[in-house]
Amino acid sequence: MIVEFDNNELVAYYEGTYRGKLPFQSSVVKQFQKVVNYMVAAPNFNELKKINSLRIHPLKKELTGKYAARINDQYRLIFRLNEEGTVEILTLEDLIDYH
Repeated sequence: MIVEFDNNELVAYYEGTYRGKLPFQSSVVKQFQKVVNYMVAAPNFNELKKINSLRIHPLKKELTGKYAARINDQYRLIFRLNEEGTVEILTLEDLIDYH
């Protein structure tokens, strides 16, 4: 699938180019990179949802229309799914503390 980043901070986490003190442990960044690689490798959203460890689920209230994927027990990756014809694009928006 095509994966886009909504902000430069997420790009820096993914590429390993983030400068300064991380707002969370480095293990979170490593797991974030792994999850994004799963997303890139997935042929489509339905196949991505089959990866049980990600626990992908739709969000509610002010985040309706977006999804969350599990990074670890504490952090979630927030993203939205855009479809342009037969092409599915995931836009990664935020990495948040779920608790």
